[in-house]
Amino acid sequence: MKHLIKKKNSGLSMVELIVTVAIFIIAITIVASLFVSTLKGFRKNIALQNVQDNARFMIDFMTKELRMSTINNTTNGESYALSIIRSDNTNVSYSFSGGNLIRAGSSTGPINSAGIIVTGRFYISGIGSDAYQPKVTMVLKVEDLGTNPEERAVINVQATLSQRNPILDL
Repeated sequence: MKHLIKKKNSGLSMVELIVTVAIFIIAITIVASLFVSTLKGFRKNIALQNVQDNARFMIDFMTKELRMSTINNTTNGESYALSIIRSDNTNVSYSFSGGNLIRAGSSTGPINSAGIIVTGRFYISGIGSDAYQPKVTMVLKVEDLGTNPEERAVINVQATLSQRNPILDL
């Protein structure tokens, strides 16, 4: 005679099911928050790269033009505008207006990208009775206009440039 073994139906009790679902929800929440945090960091890095690229472009653009030009401002000191005379005798000026760095000359317009705010000043020395080589120090604050304030990037940049053709009083 065979012994009849009564098999117990195995399954999850209500408590086990609730504990399993709770652990699953906690794990999903942790993974989702890590994903959102990583995405915010990625967007912040993209904004920072955009700001750095714009700052580098503006400084390189002005450096190339200023090195072969003569500074046309009449006084030393702080200024919101820079006036130069290029080697082809074209007058060019740079100024800060409406969150843009504006170049006025043969072509006029902002030299920064849309979505970027640029403010700053020019510090000019070596003009007039000053016996030093004329030079310009640019101080720029470059900001990204990202949609989320947490993901915006801001950098401050300073560069000092001098013209190549020295003016010497011998």
